[in-house]
Amino acid sequence: PKQVVSKGPKSLKENFMFVPVLVVDSNILLSQPGIFKQMVSALNWSIVTPNTFITELLSLTSSTGPVGDSAMAAVIAIHEALTD
Repeated sequence: PKQVVSKGPKSLKENFMFVPVLVVDSNILLSQPGIFKQMVSALNWSIVTPNTFITELLSLTSSTGPVGDSAMAAVIAIHEALTD
């Protein structure tokens, strides 16, 4: 016998568990690390950051001036989000 499968948005909610995920890009972290911190602390997010982004961000921390400062602030924001 064939199994009947309901279709539509309601059946998705019944068959899947939805988890809020925050996918981070470099622009928000370099320009507004405070907003990232607020988003992470406001809800229970799973945080996704591409490895290439982390590698690039870490290399930018050795830059002098605003770019290096922003990169360091972003690294600190990520670290705090993961350890809190």
